[in-house]
Order: sequence, then C-alpha cells, then structure tokens
Amino acid sequence: TLPDGIYAKPASLTPAEQIFKQAVENRWPERHVVSWRYIAPDADRMPRPLREAKATGELTIRYDAVVRRITTDEKTGRATGAEYIDRNTGAVSTARAATVVLSASPIESVRLLLNSVSAKHPDGLGNSSGALGRYFMDQLPCLAFGSFSKAKGWAPDDSAPTDPFYNPSGGIFIPRFEEGDAARGDFDYQGSVGRAPIFGDRDARLAFFGFGRMLPYADNRITLDVRRRDAWNIPVPHIRCVMQEEEQALLRKQEETLIAIIKQVGGDLEFIGSPTGLKEMGKGAFPEADAFSRFMFRKWFRKTMCMGAAIHETGGARMGENRQASVLNPYNQVWDSPNLIVTDASAFPGSGIAGTTLTVMALTIRACRNLVDQYRTGRL
Repeated sequence: TLPDGIYAKPASLTPAEQIFKQAVENRWPERHVVSWRYIAPDADRMPRPLREAKATGELTIRYDAVVRRITTDEKTGRATGAEYIDRNTGAVSTARAATVVLSASPIESVRLLLNSVSAKHPDGLGNSSGALGRYFMDQLPCLAFGSFSKAKGWAPDDSAPTDPFYNPSGGIFIPRFEEGDAARGDFDYQGSVGRAPIFGDRDARLAFFGFGRMLPYADNRITLDVRRRDAWNIPVPHIRCVMQEEEQALLRKQEETLIAIIKQVGGDLEFIGSPTGLKEMGKGAFPEADAFSRFMFRKWFRKTMCMGAAIHETGGARMGENRQASVLNPYNQVWDSPNLIVTDASAFPGSGIAGTTLTVMALTIRACRNLVDQYRTGRL
C-alpha cells in the first residue's frame, strides 16, 4: 500500500489526519500524505492461496513440526526435503520432495541453511560463496509521540470490520518524496493522528514511526551459536546488526526531518527517540503519566528502541547475478542447489525503507512459477 498502490478497499483517514494531510501538502506540494494500509480480517485465519491448495486434496499440512535442516543428496548436493522434529514427542521425521521452497523469515531461513551441513556443503547449504548469513540488515527506526493543535479529540477508523485478534489497521504514510527531493529513498514515516482515545476536546494525539535505509555490510551477519541450543537442540542464531557512520548520519537526518514536518504544521512533540537515544521536548514524554511510569519508560527506551526494533529485517541469503558474491540467483534459486528456492526477505540485497511483505509475496510467486516451469520442462 505504498503510494500508487492498488487498494483492495477504501482506506479512510481520520478527520485529524485529513487536516494534517492538507497542512503537509500545502507546505510541501511535492510530498503526498496517503493512507497507510487496509487490513481486512480473515474469519478463516487462513490465506486464500492456502485454502485453494487445501481444496485440491493434494496439500498435506504438518502441524507442530519444527524444521531442523534441509536435507540434500550426498552425490549431487541438491535438496531432497526437510528434516523436522515433532514439537510434542521429539520424534525426528523427513519430508521428501523434488523441489523445496524455504520462506521462514530471514533469521530462521539463514539458520536452517547454516545448519544444513553435509559433505557437499561443509559450511552450510548455499554457502560456497561465503556470503550466507552476511549482509544482514534492518531498517533504521525512530519513534515520536506528541499532539496536533489543529485538530481536537479522536475518531475510530471503520474502514475495516473489527478483528478480534488485532488492533484496528490504518493510519497515514508520510511523506512521499519526489525525484527532486534529496531524501528520496532514504527514509519514510508511518503514523497516525487523532486515533488514540482521549478525554474531552483536547488536542489530537499523534504518533510516528520512521524507517530508514541501512547499507549492507559483510560484518553484519547471522551465525550459529555453537554454545547455545534451543528446546529442540538446534543451535540458536547469533545476530550482529551494527550501524556505521553512514547510518548514524542518516538517522540524525531522519529525526530532524520528522521534527521539522511536525513543528511546521502545528504539531507539538513530547519526544523522539531512536538507537541514538531519547530526546524529550516541552513537558517531556507522556507528561500525564505518573513519575514511576515515566522513569521506567526512560530507563527501558534505549533497550527496546535498538537495531531490530523496525522488525523489517532483510539480507543474509542475498540474490545476485554471479555465484561468487551471492547465495541465490536472480530467481531466488540457491546457486549450489537450484531445486531449492529461498523467497523471504533474506533474499534482499538492500534494506529498503518500507514493509517487505508485498515484495516478498511478489518474489515468491515469481520464483515458484520459474521453479515449476523448469521442473516441468526438465531443466531442473
């Protein structure tokens, strides 16, 4: 649902967000404030493609199955299936397949590939280049809370029916930087204005979360911790994701830009914070809270607003045009085992500045179609 996205259904803005949108676009005509996202609840709690696959009678779903590694052929090195542990009994089983699709999210997919050691893959499956686990990224996070004096009160969003399992979706996406803007592609902001319940006719509350671009560094990586294992005796991942000077500077610019936007359209910030620290303004963070709650907020903020807070992790099994510098080919196939594809955000060579889900979905469809076509035509 980024700008120019095609929405499944209309997504509404609150009255306060409409005022905020007009104020921003009057001040910066090149920046377009749009609705953030529309998420309709699914009563079946099952995605439509899975429902359709299940309806064919050819889909087997294994519940309580903790995958330990991808199995491979000792002679060819190609993937033969997945070895998994029954979560309740501890029994080890193997699901065999002619082709394998791995999409377990970046950290877990990389962990499984690193744990899939064999004679053909001594350093992990897909690691002949040495790039497996490397170039891991998350987006640069910042968080800001405050109020918006040009709007009063709050309003619920009835764009989507109530979902019993999730909070209401919606909000605004700001700003859309045009090609002439020096910050285009560096960061964006998602947030809300006038959605938080408040008493009386007070200024509307606002909240924004910023997402900034992180560059890929070989030393930012996922490795296996040989000293620590999980409940199923599988090595846990060790994660290194450290900002460099480029990211430090970009994060400062990301915060400064958000502060300027909010101030110049009539907003008042209480705080803005990121992995660089917490900056309080005016009466400070949550001025109406009790002293102990404010103390705990300040104490724990830096521990929670750290790298990883964006939860848009990418990289670790990057795609590329040659096998010497990447794990996957341009169609998400593992160079060392082409009947195995990895289609989650571990395939990304860059971090981007927005949520990864729609891109992951598109890559998965594209990669699966290519895999099936190669298999049917005997090229795999």
